[in-house]
Amino acid sequence: MIMKVTVITPRKTQIIEVNEGQNLLEGLRDRGIIIPADCGGRGTCGKCSAKLVSGSIDADIKNGYFNCCQGYIKEDVSIELPDYSGTAFFAAETKGEYQTDGADGFGLVVDIGTTSVAAYLCDLKNGKVTDGMGELNRQIGFGADVLSRISASGKHLQTLCNIINAQIEDIKKRFCIKHGISGISKTVICGNNTMLHLLLGRSPQSMGQAPFTPLFTSAVYNDNYITLPSASAYIGSDIVAGALACGMFGSSENALLIDIGTNGEILLKHNGKYYAASAAAGPALEGGNIECGMGGAAGAIDHVYYSGGSLTYTTIGGGEAKGICGSGLVDLISILLKTNVVDISGRLDGLGTPLSERIRDARFYITDKVYLSQKDIREYQLAKSAIHSATEVLLIKAGCDISELSKVYLAGGLAYHLDRQSAAHTGLIPCRLKDKTITVGNAAGKGAIMCLLKEKLIGECGRIADIINVTELDDGLFYELFIKNMSF
Repeated sequence: MIMKVTVITPRKTQIIEVNEGQNLLEGLRDRGIIIPADCGGRGTCGKCSAKLVSGSIDADIKNGYFNCCQGYIKEDVSIELPDYSGTAFFAAETKGEYQTDGADGFGLVVDIGTTSVAAYLCDLKNGKVTDGMGELNRQIGFGADVLSRISASGKHLQTLCNIINAQIEDIKKRFCIKHGISGISKTVICGNNTMLHLLLGRSPQSMGQAPFTPLFTSAVYNDNYITLPSASAYIGSDIVAGALACGMFGSSENALLIDIGTNGEILLKHNGKYYAASAAAGPALEGGNIECGMGGAAGAIDHVYYSGGSLTYTTIGGGEAKGICGSGLVDLISILLKTNVVDISGRLDGLGTPLSERIRDARFYITDKVYLSQKDIREYQLAKSAIHSATEVLLIKAGCDISELSKVYLAGGLAYHLDRQSAAHTGLIPCRLKDKTITVGNAAGKGAIMCLLKEKLIGECGRIADIINVTELDDGLFYELFIKNMSF
């Protein structure tokens, strides 16, 4: 029997039809309604929480709320969801002068991350970035990390493919309507290799287990878009494009590029050789697996400050705080360490400190509704240790001392807002790298724009990918460093 579910969000109300007894999360995502499920639908993260407005549902309901992944439809029902849409905060990161082939029309660049999707509209003639937008990757209902998506692809490969392709087409339409243009003549896409496999409808299952072999790494040309080349299963075209954007391959300097995302990708250039590794940082640095975490959308706390005994913060867009994104999380943990609310082991205590009145029920409250839990701190420790330890492994493998590095580029959506002092203080990057560090925003997007406007650079990306020495973090050295770097 078919049941009707009325879905109410701040932007619109719509009615979808689902089968009696169907899981609500599956019903929502199959009909294109974005709803995060960081745990992949196992009922542990609480990110797919919805408010029951009318009717009844087979679920554990507390104070009117339930988790969609644990709810089953038995009659017509109305539910209320938050607004999970993203915001256009990427455009400023791509300003600059770009060489162009001088073609007519408009082109599109899409950077597909596990958590978010960034897109840029470019004028192919003059090389200017006309507009940009960022939003959640609509596959987020299938889990917050790469391995969850790989696992989901076993049963839902075509659905995952359809979701991301539909999202790109939707972005195209919105840009065209907004700027009064008839169409997009060229599209270039970068991203981690799992996301590119899903985009093309190719199974990423072989990348989920040793020896982690992708079905392809080279650039793919089809009627709809060009995907940039990757170096391996977990060294994607995003880090390759980022290296191009940072000029690492046109310089004699020793340099390090750290692209912080759900997978932290690190590329080291030392004495003319290139070394790369990928650390499974998890989604914490992009707001995933954090109880009040969110991506870089309007209302996310992006910076936290402490002065004269007072805690203040800013939000993206300047409105009311709805949650906290990665850069705000890094700032907050740095402050809690400085004020002894959190000790070097990561334990949240804070009794007797100036901020102790903000601690209730083992949570530190930034606002009445936005807080940091002990679990959140542990999630951050796992993420920062993975990136920090992978960086150290590459330096050791290459025989490179930090003193030999001229520059350290911090890239990714998080890096656009990240305070390097907080990053070093909390151990996200080694302290000795702090003064060498430059935040470059979405370097992958910049590199892909360069390839869109000057097509010969796609071949340059292929040459970059071919000469990267990929280091697998599967030996005792990484695990030894990972345990050591867990503490603050």
